[in-house]
Amino acid sequence: TVYNPNIHNKAIDTRIVRTFKKKENEERVAKSRWVCRGFKDERMHDTYKDTYSSTGDKFLLYIIIQYCLFRKFKMKTCDVKTAFLQTPVESNDNIFIEIPNDIYNNYKEYFRGKKICRLLKYMYGLGDASKGFNVYLKKILNKMGYIELYDCIYIKINNNNNIISIIYIHVDDLFIGCDEKEEKKIEEEISRELELDGFENIMDGEEHRYVGVSMKYNKNENKIYISQKEYKEGIEYEYIGNKKNINISEKEFLSPKEYGDEEYIDNKLIHEAQKLVGILGWLVITQPPLYYIFSKLSQYTTTPTPRIINNIKKCIIYVKERSKYIELSAVNKPSIESMADASFKRISKQSRLGYTFRIREEKELKENKLNNNMYNNIFCWKSKKIGRLIDSTTAAELMGMKAALKISYKCINFIKKLWGYENIYYVHYTDNLPLLKIIEKNKFDEEPSLSGEVKYCVQCLEDNNATLRWIDTANMIADSLTKFVKV
Repeated sequence: TVYNPNIHNKAIDTRIVRTFKKKENEERVAKSRWVCRGFKDERMHDTYKDTYSSTGDKFLLYIIIQYCLFRKFKMKTCDVKTAFLQTPVESNDNIFIEIPNDIYNNYKEYFRGKKICRLLKYMYGLGDASKGFNVYLKKILNKMGYIELYDCIYIKINNNNNIISIIYIHVDDLFIGCDEKEEKKIEEEISRELELDGFENIMDGEEHRYVGVSMKYNKNENKIYISQKEYKEGIEYEYIGNKKNINISEKEFLSPKEYGDEEYIDNKLIHEAQKLVGILGWLVITQPPLYYIFSKLSQYTTTPTPRIINNIKKCIIYVKERSKYIELSAVNKPSIESMADASFKRISKQSRLGYTFRIREEKELKENKLNNNMYNNIFCWKSKKIGRLIDSTTAAELMGMKAALKISYKCINFIKKLWGYENIYYVHYTDNLPLLKIIEKNKFDEEPSLSGEVKYCVQCLEDNNATLRWIDTANMIADSLTKFVKV
């Protein structure tokens, strides 16, 4: 081709990446992907370029599943095949790539003798490929009659203003819940616009995998069970150690400074620590009572010692052996129950908070009927270190309440839109009596610096018309997110 500096100097070089992918039947299949070095794309230097990836909040997916069970919707998943390669490049974007020699030499006629080409569809490696696919998919869904309810969540309504279909999007993986009458129509419409890997029927009673978790429908109970069954079965004991070695305690979570083995910190172990913590993180994404283990140990990946490496392996075995299913079931008249707790260390002034959210039947919650099965209808949970020094347990509990109430707005508004109720009954539980009195007074006399947090919590409770209740520690299910609790 004739040299053109305006094009050739901007061309992005590309290469072929070859790997193996394991299918559901454990068969290893060779996979090749043509990718470009997107960091060389000059368009990404412009400040106006968004490069976000379309991923819906996982906890909203759990709410959607409970809604679909309530509506007796059919539930399916599908994967868009080579999603980016199906997405047209914006007309005002001139993206040029350089063809690799091995491809060019074998297919010269196809490229008409030109080694520099302009892309008409997005390519893997481009910074804005995810955004481009998201915009393209949104146009398709809008054409099909869907409206955006939340980011990456679309609904279709009928003439009576009732939801007849809902779609949740995680990059190129779709979760579809729909009325039985709409089932075939939706499949045909989406398949006409996009090339798919096929639809998987979640309702067939088999184990299905979606966005990293396993789902199984129980027809007799009308429940969806969610776990990491497939993932944990793939972890070999040869790598992590003895199956019987699962006796762990709070001392396993001490930092090198607390334990006194700082001198044994070995930077050569950082990669192994990160890999092991990554495994642990995937194991606990469906295990609220065990999430503390990951949250605590993930702090030490940059300061690993042989003891920490061994403890992470022990914890992987513990989680692998003790994990259970999350149970999601239909709720007719939804209400929200949240619990927040915190742990406090007086010497170091450091604390950790934890909170949980569950959908409960309104009648049960109004009658204050407790449900100690943490896995039942839980959709959101968190365990995290409080990023400031705290001087009392009550102050730590206040920070936990604030974190939970902050996310309650999104939960309540989303449930309102799905179920169609103007008001959602909401109860927040705490096991700290002094905190109840502080919220009642709207003032923290012992620690005036936290008065702003108190006022914020009071405002959130008033905005959501929430009820604040005390609960004894034995029934506080968020307790296991603040410290190690054997399960």
